[in-house]
Amino acid sequence: MTETLTFHVLDPNGVHLGYLASAVNRAIFIELNGPGSGKFSINPEAADASLVALENIVEARWAGSAIFHFVIQKIRRPVVAATKAAVMEVSGQGVRRHGSQSPVCFGLGCRK
Repeated sequence: MTETLTFHVLDPNGVHLGYLASAVNRAIFIELNGPGSGKFSINPEAADASLVALENIVEARWAGSAIFHFVIQKIRRPVVAATKAAVMEVSGQGVRRHGSQSPVCFGLGCRK
């Protein structure tokens, strides 16, 4: 099994929406005393790009296990999106999760 960082998208309530197979330049930044952040790029014409929306949650998995979550807060769309080389730059702040069955907690409270 190849150990790879993969990104999955959840809605704001934590419901799994799908896998971002087309995401490239995937990165997560885990902080000891902070929320951390995450980012990736994706072609806006890719089928799974429709999962990218503000406030959706990206679940980062390593070898199939969830290791980090971040909320999509910024989407920078290309000026010309009709080429295969065009990419959207997506980023957001990390989300703290307390326990595997806990709701996703944001700065304004928690959602179940």
